[in-house]
Amino acid sequence: MSFELHEVGFRHRTARPGDRDALAGVTAAFPAGAVSAVLGISGSGKTTLLNLLGRLWDGPPTTGRITYTGRNGGDYADLTPSAAGRLRREHFGFVLQSAFLIGHLTCAENIGVPLVLNRVRDADFRIRGLLMRAEMEHLASRPARRMSGGERQRAAVLRAVVHDPDILFADEPFSNLDPHSTDRVIDLFRAWQAGDLSPQKNAHPRTLILVTHDLPTAWGLVVPPDHLRHSTWRSGGFLLLRAGLPVRVGTADTSDALIPPEAIPGGHAELRRLIMPSPNQSPAEGRP
Repeated sequence: MSFELHEVGFRHRTARPGDRDALAGVTAAFPAGAVSAVLGISGSGKTTLLNLLGRLWDGPPTTGRITYTGRNGGDYADLTPSAAGRLRREHFGFVLQSAFLIGHLTCAENIGVPLVLNRVRDADFRIRGLLMRAEMEHLASRPARRMSGGERQRAAVLRAVVHDPDILFADEPFSNLDPHSTDRVIDLFRAWQAGDLSPQKNAHPRTLILVTHDLPTAWGLVVPPDHLRHSTWRSGGFLLLRAGLPVRVGTADTSDALIPPEAIPGGHAELRRLIMPSPNQSPAEGRP
């Protein structure tokens, strides 16, 4: 599944006169089967954009439009609430900054929630397979409230991919994790995208759109080493936002704000420089 944003702008309903729009004129194409990262300091519009793409808000952009390919494709503006709900439930997965597990359910029961919603018959088999692949089978019957932060986030990733979605939206998935837990979550992202977590082992393209402040990790996911580039791998890119506006690199006249890695020869250090406010712009609150 791929997405295209066409001059997308968004203004929050609570905005006051004089407030800037959360997004302003973003045009970008997120390719299927790729990892793409949306980067910027806090307040730059990253989460707003992810919420719009993931249809976590039923309302459309204030201006512009979002279209998608795969699963018959179409325009977000044409989706009824029930169709949007079905798209989220069956073909999207979400990993957020907080795991949002249900405390009184076990680890296995939390992972199985999407399967219950989608009425999947082999739910127990799938859950056991995922827990074994993630080396978490010892946590299967542990209540979520008794799991560590890293364990909870890994369970949240398994919950997001247990139904083998076409696209995974990850919003600050590493912010509360130690380096070891971060590496385990990255391994799960890569295993899902390669199809290693799918019971059918099929090769349909799986798309990851990531929002994070962890620039080295973002670079490593978008630009993996050669030995981690599986059969359906495609090159993604970086959408860099400053105060709701896309950052351009170079002098090329292009309508697509998704920047390919080869246009950023300085790697994650150059990403940091590009997303910082320009000297004549008031810096937004937050950190890079």
